[in-house]
Amino acid sequence: MRQSERDLIQVREYLSSGHFVEAERLPPERELAENLRITRNRLRGALRKLATEGLIWRQVGKGTFLGPPPVPKEARVALPNVADMTNPREIMEARLVLEPELARLAATRASTPDIEEMQACWDRMKPIDDPVAFQTWDRHLHRLMAKATGNTLMVAFLDTIQSSTDENIWGRLRDVYMTRERMEEAKEQHGAILRAIRTRNPREAETQMRLHMRAVQKKIFGEE
Repeated sequence: MRQSERDLIQVREYLSSGHFVEAERLPPERELAENLRITRNRLRGALRKLATEGLIWRQVGKGTFLGPPPVPKEARVALPNVADMTNPREIMEARLVLEPELARLAATRASTPDIEEMQACWDRMKPIDDPVAFQTWDRHLHRLMAKATGNTLMVAFLDTIQSSTDENIWGRLRDVYMTRERMEEAKEQHGAILRAIRTRNPREAETQMRLHMRAVQKKIFGEE
């Protein structure tokens, strides 16, 4: 194994070991390098790779943060106070209309880097059993699928839908839905969607995404 690969594993394990929480700003590179006992150049190489995987994101002048980057506000469809205008059932109905089509398009339009990025995100999700962390990566994976379509407007629609889930309108429904059993089921469903996208099977990608959305709907509302 090359030194760069060993460094990548070391840094990834350190950041995933519980030292930091989601969206927390990481220490300066000098401090991180000292803690990991590697050079700053080797650390930078590992951080660049982790940024492409979505484990961290970086912003000039602000620093490096754990987790996928936040959705930019300007990317959302301009609907004022949309979270105040909707409810969980409407959100699920909108997702059922939009996301199967996004998966279908991704199967024919995703580039190799797109697929690699989705795969890296899914691999990052698989060992997670914390509901909050899982939801963060779940949303990131769905957005990567949308981004792979190359349709900016549809990505903006998804961003608007996802921004509505940030609000308190979900209440205890989130606790009902995000159980350990449901997380494991969702991981398998995400894997099926990714396989369909990777093998360029648009019909299967659409079908698997619809099954995934229906499973979420059934878990929350007890209906097909």
